[in-house]
Amino acid sequence: MKRPPSPVEAPVKLDSFALKGGLDLHSPQLSLKPGVARDAQNWDCSINGGYSRLDGYERYDGRPSPSTAVYGTLSATSLTSLAVGDAINGQTSGATGVVAYIDGLTVVYVKATGTFVVAENLREVAFVAGVITAVGILVTNQTTSATYRLAAYNILRADIAAVPGSGGVRGGFTYNGFDYAWRNNAGGTAAILHRAGASGWTAIALPYEVSFTAASGAEPVEGATITKGAVSAVVRRVMVRTGTFAAGTAAGRFITDLPTGGSFTAGAFTAGVTATCSGAQTQVVFLPGGRFAHDIGNAGKGVRVYGADGVNRGFEFDGTYLCPIATGNTVDAPLHVKAHKFHLFFSFVSSAQHSGIGQPYTWTIVSGAGELAVDQSITGFLAMRGTTDSAALAIFTNSSVSILYGKSAADWNLVGLDAGVGSKAYSARSLTESYIYDDLGIASLTAVTDYGNFASASLTQKLRLFVQQRRTLVTDSLVNKEKSQYRVYFSDGYGLHMTIVNGKFIGAMPIYFPNPVAVAWSGASANGTEISFFGSTDGFVYKMDAGTSFDGAAIDHWFELSFADQGSSRVSKRYRRAVFEMQGTGYAEFSAGYSLAYGDAQVLQGTVAASVTPVYWDNFTWDNFIWDGSAIAPAQIRLAGTAENISIRISGSSNLWPSTTINSVTLQYTPRRVLRN
Repeated sequence: MKRPPSPVEAPVKLDSFALKGGLDLHSPQLSLKPGVARDAQNWDCSINGGYSRLDGYERYDGRPSPSTAVYGTLSATSLTSLAVGDAINGQTSGATGVVAYIDGLTVVYVKATGTFVVAENLREVAFVAGVITAVGILVTNQTTSATYRLAAYNILRADIAAVPGSGGVRGGFTYNGFDYAWRNNAGGTAAILHRAGASGWTAIALPYEVSFTAASGAEPVEGATITKGAVSAVVRRVMVRTGTFAAGTAAGRFITDLPTGGSFTAGAFTAGVTATCSGAQTQVVFLPGGRFAHDIGNAGKGVRVYGADGVNRGFEFDGTYLCPIATGNTVDAPLHVKAHKFHLFFSFVSSAQHSGIGQPYTWTIVSGAGELAVDQSITGFLAMRGTTDSAALAIFTNSSVSILYGKSAADWNLVGLDAGVGSKAYSARSLTESYIYDDLGIASLTAVTDYGNFASASLTQKLRLFVQQRRTLVTDSLVNKEKSQYRVYFSDGYGLHMTIVNGKFIGAMPIYFPNPVAVAWSGASANGTEISFFGSTDGFVYKMDAGTSFDGAAIDHWFELSFADQGSSRVSKRYRRAVFEMQGTGYAEFSAGYSLAYGDAQVLQGTVAASVTPVYWDNFTWDNFIWDGSAIAPAQIRLAGTAENISIRISGSSNLWPSTTINSVTLQYTPRRVLRN
């Protein structure tokens, strides 16, 4: 009798899709493309496509960054009493180092000087811990290598200090290749500006100010000496607030070094200037508690740093001298600042006031200074791109935007933008367009065809729940030009990174830092490389986009994709394999999970014969895979189970691995039958 033919199984099919679109919390599942994420943390939308695990951050004070550490290895006959952090030396070679890690009879060390040699005594100071048997041990295991590397990072990390003082970091900026940060002093009685350097944070010495009236003749140049009797001082800045030297009516202040010969007294100067001294010099002091905002621009004195903090007078800083600017307001404590078209703008509640053109220290009507009023408290300034022949200035409140056109008080034109948006304080930034964080989330302000107008466009409607929960928690924002991102941060440790390529919104994904961002800024290093920093509530400044960890702590990360149905939402499939196209700078490990049939607990989810990491939800089946840094070979996991759709989740928690980008997923599956229910 003839045997019946064996059933023929349907051929295996492939479904490939790119990872793009970022996080979408609100669109209906059936309308989502398969590469969109429906849950995510600590992944970015990459400028080149795909999702990239967030880079780390590390503490910073100007000394060598932890991630620059280079470790060496040696083995010895014994390592009696050696411990991590001990200084070691070779008795014969004179080589030195610091112990970063001890692995059996292997010593991992950093801060090496000289070269250790085999057969010499390995000493901790003068104590012999053992005899060296090998130098430069080959490490082939990726996890071991990463563990050694992290240990080396930790030694350098321990050298780096918080900004001296108390409380959180109050502000910061990068100027002329140097990095600066504000913090209240240890007693909480003053705010101090510090500069990062080879020995860590160093306080900027504050100058003195000497008030004068009835000045005439030649204005002293910076570096000149003024004298009254036996007292003299070197002038570092001449800050005329009213009048002119030419008319003999100039009044203001000299910013000076500490006078020699005692203190000035009221009366005429006897040399260096024709003017009347108002009295004794006073040292510049900044009261504590402000939140510093900065703008680097040209208000007529060259490119300098201008700042305001809502507690003290605004100021100018040229890298050496920190000079308060007196505007004449009864309460002279501006909150926001902008150098615009050679004017200096300060905000005083709902009043935008500006200096004379090219005269940032002069605030009189005759000099061209003026005032512009808006309907609410000002939350920031931003130079705008537009269709006018020169940039306009946006003046923001929480619920409105006004655009200032013109070049000076002679032709200013302040126009309210009827866009139904406003900007949270410190959230307005420019990238390809201007971006703000409004009550409804992130919006762009884009120049439209009609002359002198702007339109708004909300970009985060698909993340409404996330952004609205944090609309009162915005602490700061910045742009990262290299990654083409607008980034906004919140007091609860979360942030939102939005990627824009050639003006097109690519996607946004949330991040979480264990150290909350209190203030943030970006700039250029001495060699022109883009750098970003944030100051936290613990008093440390952290360098972003650096290292493999969150200042030594593990980066907890994941994303979960929408359910993919291969274009057939009512056809059951047998899933066999998921293949990931990846790229990165080195080896990395992840966990990959999958869920079938919308996570239906009644559907057999399949089993995977592999070690598993802790799961986020019970209805996920987990596998582990590694990425060896190859630019060609993809990573893959086996799948098991039959359902109408599948969702992939990538996760991990580690302080060892560099960022990796997952560009696309290819699913291998076999179609089965049409669902009946």
